[in-house]
Amino acid sequence: DLITRLNENKEWMEEMRHMGAFRDLFKEEFEQKDQRIAELSEQLQSKDEQLQSKDEQLMKKDEENSNLRKEIAQLKKQLGNRVAMF
Repeated sequence: DLITRLNENKEWMEEMRHMGAFRDLFKEEFEQKDQRIAELSEQLQSKDEQLQSKDEQLMKKDEENSNLRKEIAQLKKQLGNRVAMF
């Protein structure tokens, strides 16, 4: 079992060396892709911040609307009471 595991580790390490050589061959392309991924990540974060800001604005508007509905309901009630007095 130990010999099998050591051989598996050897194969894995050899495979990793080949991957490193592969990456070195295409280093420039990988760097360009990495840079593009970083740019897109920054754009995504910016959009997320904008979305969060819009969400906060909507929550404030919802709260304002709720308060206005309560005021309207109170005014209707007061108006109904005054009409009933006549």
